Amino acid sequence: MVHVIRASGSRRIHHNSSTIFSSCQGYRIIITLEPKETIAFLQAFMTSAPLGLAFLDRDLRFQSVNPAFADLIRVPADQPSGCPLRDVLPELAPQLEPLLSHVLQTGIPVVHQEICGGSSPVTGKHHHWNVSGFPVVEDGHTVGVGLLMLKPFREERQEPNGNVQRLRAMLAHSPVAAAALDPDGQVLAVDSEDRRFMGYTMEDFAGPLMLQRVHPEDFDAVYGLFQELKRTPGREITREYRTKHQDGSWRWVEMRAVNRLDDPEVGALLVYYQETTERKAMEVHLRHEAYHDPLTHLPNRTLFIQRLEESLRKDPLPSGFLAVMFIDLDGFKVINDSLGHSVGDDLLVEVSYRFLRSLRTDDTLARMGGDEFTILLENVQRVDEAVEVARRILRELGQPFLLDGREVHISASIGLTLAIPGTARTSDLLRKADIALYEAKKKGKSCYEIFDLSMNERAWRRLELESDLRKALERQELRVFYQPVIDLHTGRVIALEALVRWEHPERGLLLPLEFIPLAEETGQILEMDFWVLETAAQDVSRLRSQYPEYADLSLSVNFSALQFRQSRLADRIRTALDDAGLPTGSLKIEITEQILREDREMITKQLQALKDLGIRLSIDDFGTGFSAMQTLRHLPLDVLKVDRSFTRELMSHAHPPREDEMEILRKIFSFGKALGMSVTGEGIENLEQLYELRNMGCRMGQGYLFAKPQPYEQVKNLFELSSSGQPIPLGAGPGLLHQNGNGS
Repeated sequence: MVHVIRASGSRRIHHNSSTIFSSCQGYRIIITLEPKETIAFLQAFMTSAPLGLAFLDRDLRFQSVNPAFADLIRVPADQPSGCPLRDVLPELAPQLEPLLSHVLQTGIPVVHQEICGGSSPVTGKHHHWNVSGFPVVEDGHTVGVGLLMLKPFREERQEPNGNVQRLRAMLAHSPVAAAALDPDGQVLAVDSEDRRFMGYTMEDFAGPLMLQRVHPEDFDAVYGLFQELKRTPGREITREYRTKHQDGSWRWVEMRAVNRLDDPEVGALLVYYQETTERKAMEVHLRHEAYHDPLTHLPNRTLFIQRLEESLRKDPLPSGFLAVMFIDLDGFKVINDSLGHSVGDDLLVEVSYRFLRSLRTDDTLARMGGDEFTILLENVQRVDEAVEVARRILRELGQPFLLDGREVHISASIGLTLAIPGTARTSDLLRKADIALYEAKKKGKSCYEIFDLSMNERAWRRLELESDLRKALERQELRVFYQPVIDLHTGRVIALEALVRWEHPERGLLLPLEFIPLAEETGQILEMDFWVLETAAQDVSRLRSQYPEYADLSLSVNFSALQFRQSRLADRIRTALDDAGLPTGSLKIEITEQILREDREMITKQLQALKDLGIRLSIDDFGTGFSAMQTLRHLPLDVLKVDRSFTRELMSHAHPPREDEMEILRKIFSFGKALGMSVTGEGIENLEQLYELRNMGCRMGQGYLFAKPQPYEQVKNLFELSSSGQPIPLGAGPGLLHQNGNGS
């Protein structure tokens, strides 16, 4: 197949065929000989081709030449037939024979080789030829070789005429490489004979072979622009493209060209060149920075969303899905805070490597920020495929990481959602994956959840609750309830524990478990804790003033572990107590074992600062969390509060206590005593539990047996009765506290 093209057009390259491509004087030529095409076809084409073409057999004897070829070598068209190459072109044969023999032996075309030989009949100067050779195949066998010769494109220059001198003078002032060309691409003048551009002299670079150095991916655009430039007087074009440097590397160049052929003072195409390789490299770098995470070099949120949107725009596949995963590392903050940000960064990089090992080739992994990652899976045929990716990730994270000489363990929670391309929106998919992630985190560590509609409903309820919670303080919907803490040996109220409730305008009175976890997630717990402290401190201060017999009444307040990340924690607590007129020694801060997940050094420092103020410290719900006795030994704690689950199992109405449960409680009391801490029993609901705890040495207790949490006005009534000489009507009755465990 042969194509000779005057304007820009598409190239047809056929496999298992011989192809040669060239351009000269505005022509583009593509010759493709299929095995079934004959020499006769080639000969027919050669007669009308505008370029010099010849066909030689395997012995390098001319079989035929076209008129253009005969004109180039200045012989009649039938004269070379049957003659050896060496006889017809004696000056060029030493260079042509190795080239064409190589084509015959390898079957690989040789394109655009520059050779020198022959001389101009006018000037006597040597010509420089551009030649190409290509195998001619018939019935699967190479039967000969085609030779394409372009007319001499350069000879040693004669003295320049006046127009050329004007062009040289004009270009000499150019700050960049410049050349003036005639319509055939021949160089008329350059800005400087000494300038080298891309390793070439400007005459060599800008001449007819300029297009042959253009990168294949840029050729069509550059060629098309040149054709348009030549056709349109006054036309100006600018284009960046890649060209081959003399050292063989690809470089970026910006070309600006102006058609001044109709200008009598110019009469040429003016072309200006400037290398832009460094600028392009910087652009690529900046583009990479804009779309990739600087730590892991993974795609960032912006690039991930772009790829997700592209996937969603694709036509729906007959049976395929795309899947989106949201991944959050469990406990990363503890590692980051305790081992340092450098180790945390190293862990994120290593985690990303393990994620990549778990994925398929075409999957996209992105870091959204912090310890959050997302994954896009395309062409998922079954839900099980996406689930298996999630499972591989969890297995990969199951192996420890060795960082800075330490063995570090980390797990992840994964939310997964699937959709059919063309049927979903980006924002919906990300929201569903995030909802599924939230459900996975609620279940615990190292698990995944697939989104379903019931999650959507729960998420909406949670979103509404979060919105309402943000307004609760402003609308004064929070309430402080108080539960008395009793001296189990005297029956006297020695403290009040402040417990927050939420008077929701639609849902009624909400208990802490219904909104405190959400407040911790959103950070609202920070202000909520201090509102409870300030309110309760004022209330207890009033009770101490009004009822002198309770002047030593103390206050217990629960604080979230998040509070201990605040640098001015001790100062804020002291200010709240000072404003209420309450001494620091009357306050007991209760914390849960969750605090031990925080940076130990920071926690110890904060607790000690509170201890130095005289504030007492209590570990709440002891026995249900993460504490190790070895860790607690190093914290400045005063009180252990035994979780109500131990008390409940101690003696219920359904069955007597088991010996192993009793032994656990005894060890807790022994442990507290050994560390100099008192022990408080929670959740005391019947006399059997009261007697057992008291016999074990428990000094303080609270629970429904004595009183439920109640608003300030009701608590005040209890103290009012006491001041009038009446016993406080606690649920157990004051007399029962003085009986022994046998009820005597």
